[in-house]
Amino acid sequence: MGGQWEELIEGEEGEEKEEEEVRYDAFVSFSSRDGAWVLGEMAQMLEEEGEPRLRLCLHHRDFEVGKGIVDNIAENIYCSRRTVCVLTRRYLR
Repeated sequence: MGGQWEELIEGEEGEEKEEEEVRYDAFVSFSSRDGAWVLGEMAQMLEEEGEPRLRLCLHHRDFEVGKGIVDNIAENIYCSRRTVCVLTRRYLR
């Protein structure tokens, strides 16, 4: 799995954001009903056990309190190298 993430993080030539703009390797979008799996398994594996270890943007921890949800989403997507959508039936409902 690490090799695939390394390719995604590195991106294509000319696509890299300036390093000072990047705070996260990936912004993670998911249904709150999938939160137990995303936070308890996926995020833990990628941030603590993966190689390379990734910096994920997770709304419950990384969004600025008091800022509107749309502004938080837009800013954090912009500050992330990639966006990961955890697509489940729950997400699509």
